[in-house]
Amino acid sequence: MNLVFDIGGLSTKYILFDQKKMIILQDKFIYGGLINHKTIEKIITQIYYKIIGDYHVKNIAISSLGVINTVTGEISGLGAIKDYHLVNWKTFFKNKNVNVYLENDANCAGLYEISVDSTLVNAMLFIVGTGLGGAIIINRELFKGSHFQAGEFGCGLEFIQNNEYYNTSTQSSTYSIVNRFTQKGGAAQTGQDIFSLYEIDDRAKNSIDEMIYYLAKTIVNNAFTLDPDTIIIGGAVSENKLFFRLLNQQVAVVMLKSGMKQHFIIRTCTKNNDANLYGALTLIK
Repeated sequence: MNLVFDIGGLSTKYILFDQKKMIILQDKFIYGGLINHKTIEKIITQIYYKIIGDYHVKNIAISSLGVINTVTGEISGLGAIKDYHLVNWKTFFKNKNVNVYLENDANCAGLYEISVDSTLVNAMLFIVGTGLGGAIIINRELFKGSHFQAGEFGCGLEFIQNNEYYNTSTQSSTYSIVNRFTQKGGAAQTGQDIFSLYEIDDRAKNSIDEMIYYLAKTIVNNAFTLDPDTIIIGGAVSENKLFFRLLNQQVAVVMLKSGMKQHFIIRTCTKNNDANLYGALTLIK
C-alpha cells in the first residue's frame, strides 16, 4: 500500500492507495488553529499507526509546505507550522521499514500536471492557501533552482512597514482575506464564508478585491520572467467560481495596462485541492 500525505498550514490530508493507484481510504485532519512541529509529528504518528493497524504500508509519500531538500529530507523556508524546520520526515520514518518520498506541495502539484497534460510545456503554478506557494515548469521539467527555492512566489517582497518585511503571502493568500476582513471590523470567518458575502458586504468585497489585485500583480510580474503558456491555480479557493472569475478579470486588466499581450491561459489544477496528493503519488517509483 502507498500512504500519501499533504501537510498544509491548517490541515493534513491523506489517501491510502493500493498498488494499482486505487483509493482505499481518504480523510483529512483539521488542526483547528496554527500548530508547531511537535503537534504535526503527533498528528502524522496518529494517522500512520491507525492505518498500519489494518493495512501493510510499503511506501509513504509526503507533499509538504516549506522548502524541501528531497535528498536529505531537510525542511527550511517560511511556513505556517512553527519550527517546522526541526522536522525531517525521512529521519522520522527511518526505523519503520517503509520507503519515504518527500517534495514541496506546489512541486507535487506541478509533477501531477506534467503527468496528465501532454500539452503543458512552460508553466507556473500558484497554490493559494494559508500562504502562497508555487512551482515552475520549463520544457516539461520541474525547475527547482540551485537551492530548491524556485517557485517560492509567496516569499517575495510586497512592502516594508515599520521596518517589518511583508511578503507576498501576507497580501495574496486566502489567509490575507480573513486578516483584512477582521481588520475592517468583520467577525472572524473562513475565506469561503467571506466569499459568500462578496455581493452584500463591502468589507468582504474590498478584502477579496485587494487580495485578487495582489495575486494578479504577482502572476503578471512573474509571467514576464518565464513567458509561460499556462498559469495553473491550486488550493481550495481555486474551486470557487467567483474567485476564479475575479482573478481572470484582474489579470486581464493588469496585462492591458502593461501594454503587453497576454499569451498565457489561466486554469485550475486538474485535481483541484487534491492535486498535491496525486502529485506526491507520482514520487513513488
